[in-house]
Amino acid sequence: MRKAVGRFVKGVWEEDVEERLTAKKKPSDKDKERTGIKAFGSLLVKWGRALDKTAADLRADGDGADKDSLSSGEGNSRGKLFL
Repeated sequence: MRKAVGRFVKGVWEEDVEERLTAKKKPSDKDKERTGIKAFGSLLVKWGRALDKTAADLRADGDGADKDSLSSGEGNSRGKLFL
C-alpha cells in the first residue's frame, strides 16, 4: 500500500513541478530545487485542508451513525475525500 501511495504522491508532485517550470525558458538547478520544495509544500497544504474538511464533515454527519461504523469507513463517510 505504501509503495502505491508513494508512487501516486511522486507522480502528482512531478506534474506540479513540471507545470510550474513551464513558465521559465531555461530553469537552473536552483530554480528546479526551489520549485520542487514549493510544489511539495503546496500539495501538503492542499491535502491537509481536504482532510480537515473531511474530518469536519464526518463530525457533522456523525450524529446519526455510531462510532464503530465511522471508524471502519461505513455509514455517511463514504466518498467524501476529494483530493
